[in-house]
Amino acid sequence: MNTEFFVTHGWKIVDILHTAGREAVREGIEDLPLTELAVRFLRQAYGEGIYRHQKIALRAALAGEPVCLATGTASGKSLVFQTAALDLLARHPDARVMAIYPMKALGNEQRERWERAFQLAGLDATVGRIDGNVPPAMRLGILERSPVTVFTPDIIHAWLFSNLNQKAVINYLSRVELIVIDEVHAYTGVFGSNAAYLFRRLRHLLSMMGAKPRFICASATIAHPEQHLENLMGLSFQLVGSDVDTSPRYPLEVALVEPPDQSRTLDGVVQFLDYLANEKKARFIAFVDSRKQVELISSILARVQRDTAAGKGDLEGESDILPEERLGVRLAQLNVLPYRAGYEEHDRNLIQSKLTEGSLRGVVSTSALELGMDIPDLDTCVLIGVPTSATSLQQRIGRIGRSGPGTVIVINGGDVYDRAVFANPPSLFERPLAESALYLQNRPIQYIHALCLARPGGEHSMVLQARNLPESQFGSLVRWPEHFLELCRAERAGETPRDLQGMKNEARDRPNYVFPLREVESQFKVERAQGPSSTSLGTLSFGQLMREAYPGAIYYYAAQPYRVIRVNLKTRQVQVRREKRYTTRPSRLPERVFPRVNAAGIFKAVQQDALVSMECQILVRETINGVIEQRGGKESIYPYPLPRELGFYQDQPFFNRNFFTTGVLVTHPVLEAPGVYPPVLAELVYEAFLLLVPFDRQDLGWATDSFQQDRPPAIEYGQPFLVVYDQTYGSLRLSARLMETGLLGRVMFTASLLAAGHTGVTIGPEGREALARMTLEALERPAYSLRFINAEVETPEGKERIILPGSKGLLMRTSEEFRILRVISMPNGLSYEGVPATMEGSSAATMPLLTDVAEIPGESEVGFYDLATGEITPLLDGALRLEPEAGGVRAEVDRAFLATALGAHLQEGALTRLAEWLGLGKVEGSRAEMAQRIIDACVEADQLSALIRALVQL
Repeated sequence: MNTEFFVTHGWKIVDILHTAGREAVREGIEDLPLTELAVRFLRQAYGEGIYRHQKIALRAALAGEPVCLATGTASGKSLVFQTAALDLLARHPDARVMAIYPMKALGNEQRERWERAFQLAGLDATVGRIDGNVPPAMRLGILERSPVTVFTPDIIHAWLFSNLNQKAVINYLSRVELIVIDEVHAYTGVFGSNAAYLFRRLRHLLSMMGAKPRFICASATIAHPEQHLENLMGLSFQLVGSDVDTSPRYPLEVALVEPPDQSRTLDGVVQFLDYLANEKKARFIAFVDSRKQVELISSILARVQRDTAAGKGDLEGESDILPEERLGVRLAQLNVLPYRAGYEEHDRNLIQSKLTEGSLRGVVSTSALELGMDIPDLDTCVLIGVPTSATSLQQRIGRIGRSGPGTVIVINGGDVYDRAVFANPPSLFERPLAESALYLQNRPIQYIHALCLARPGGEHSMVLQARNLPESQFGSLVRWPEHFLELCRAERAGETPRDLQGMKNEARDRPNYVFPLREVESQFKVERAQGPSSTSLGTLSFGQLMREAYPGAIYYYAAQPYRVIRVNLKTRQVQVRREKRYTTRPSRLPERVFPRVNAAGIFKAVQQDALVSMECQILVRETINGVIEQRGGKESIYPYPLPRELGFYQDQPFFNRNFFTTGVLVTHPVLEAPGVYPPVLAELVYEAFLLLVPFDRQDLGWATDSFQQDRPPAIEYGQPFLVVYDQTYGSLRLSARLMETGLLGRVMFTASLLAAGHTGVTIGPEGREALARMTLEALERPAYSLRFINAEVETPEGKERIILPGSKGLLMRTSEEFRILRVISMPNGLSYEGVPATMEGSSAATMPLLTDVAEIPGESEVGFYDLATGEITPLLDGALRLEPEAGGVRAEVDRAFLATALGAHLQEGALTRLAEWLGLGKVEGSRAEMAQRIIDACVEADQLSALIRALVQL
């Protein structure tokens, strides 16, 4: 490895690791029951034979079994798809094959590979592609003439299933005999949970037409792949894994490096990438986990490139607004480009074409390029921060080393997670595999798909009409998640649940278009006005908007800066204008968390001595109260409301996002002790959780707050808590893992080790003591389930539960706070009259239905409205008590975990001091051996408490 840059610029090379190469092992195809067409393809493309995993998967696919290849990058998974499809088409020329890819770019590239396969086989047939880039007028013709059609899940959801009243669509689906789904590990989170319902809708509709297609899937290596496939597809698959993968692999050299000034990591990263592109002439891909960081790094690199060409070269300087020109022209001039989700079609296409044609020196990307796009001739991979899972790590470094040895540079991003890995470099390759983050009980997600499938006039009805079948009670041969069929039947009967009425109103008769697969909430669209016309500059979720495009922010799109001048919550529009290359960050208040502490809101609650943990429904409020702007070395703060002379607008003191989700709350009396700062403990618990359970950082958040209800004896009003919560509206219940037996103890122990290992978190002795006590109780004390003793007050007959006038609720459509003025009886039901947060200070008021305003747990004052008399009476729920049940369960001490964690987080010197304090004398050997001896001694002597207290002293 060439270390010239790092030595010259004062970087620290922490360690250099190596991955081994592997020789290919090929096998013959003579014993496979293939048609002549399929054999011709394999002889032409793979004359030396195929790999063992390919052969095993092909044999299963030809036998009609659902099969999934879960092997490494560049292991030839496409061969199985193509061979199975060619064999099918040789036997049944009228058959149709659906090839589904999670990204348009991947679909575009794979279509070309399908066409090459057809050419090699000598098959004169068309490979179709239908995604958002293909004009609607051309799509039916593609279905009619293409034996293989490449789709994205999004176009199946939004267009194909909205056109089931078209004869060509019905004819096409009734002929589908093979469905290929690539990159199934990418179907996770909101996208994956939506896709799980989409694939079941597909199977349901095909079954109505009598079609029984085979399924072939491909995936990276993930934890519990069989369960993931079962959850995603509702089917059992034969798995062909890495244990039979005989494809070749080139060795990689992996350097872990730290910039000289960790407070200015971004500047160091830009210098290094500029060196790779313009001095070393490397071809690189750089990964960073933040969309905003992708844009900032790319923007600074673009400025450096332009200034160098002009003879300036000022990294700190700011540039004037560039002359008016098309964005595509500017992008075409750059040799390093950004890549992330959310770009407009034409801009994404330009970037993708430059990637695949090999005209770039480098690309800076989010995880969007972890998937199987083939970017030719890459030799260097830069990881800006440590990936959270082995799956993500292997997918990223698998982009290089495909035609020869490669180099990987891992840059310490400076957070707790990175510091923990850099303290033990070999642990980089010991990250856990990614876990499936599907949650099929998310009620908003279920309702979106119930609307699409089962509403009168929806997909089910269209197929019945097309097949001349009579309407009947909704039924299905597909195995659906619990409660979904009940929602479908209620929707067909016109009995929409009250809490989902707002979604129904928003969807009207177009749920397939209103609710995209990749979000639960509708998207914000960024637009730049140019006279009478406007230019679209991408889309964002509400969560992304709070980080990138809040009022007054500098929003970067394809490395170009724009000022956010207005955000309209009702229309979901963000208006921007061009701006200089400043940067901004939001001025934030701490998140507020409102837990629903009642029998309906709590999923599970346990008590271990004074430590109480519970998973429950919560409302999270994120608040921005201003903009912090950086202009070169000068920092300016613009508090909300913004003065109008600035030319960008926010006329309220706060800009909020409120969303319902779930989280795990942890509370203990030590959180109220003097010198204890709960946010530090919450951050440590969050980082420890991610070290043990490799979820994506953007899917989970942490906060601290205090209870606003009395639930004695377990919970008292004002008692502080820590919370790890799901960032997704409606929740995927990822944080629920924290409530698994024994896991909270392991997380707390890891948090104690992070505090002892000096990973950059300032905690103080009081905080260490508090963490030690919570850790001890989580590890050693029996867990008693908590239950409510008194029943909640039910709504009496003839009355309606309401939010009391003078109190606040939440407008479901815009997620705004809503101050109730009065309750009014209207012909279409009860309504509130009140003032949304964005209209405070004006004389205006609105009148939403009761169903459009939600209670804020612990903050909304509620009562009952008498439908006959109009009388309002408050609801008193002070009688609720949360008490432990008998029969506590103590988790077994996991010696192997404790020893592994101790050895991973503490250096030899710390382990030696720890052994001396525990009276164990001199402990020798490797870090792992020293840690194992310490843990064995403590467990056998029942001295874990002494170990945990000793960690406080390190």
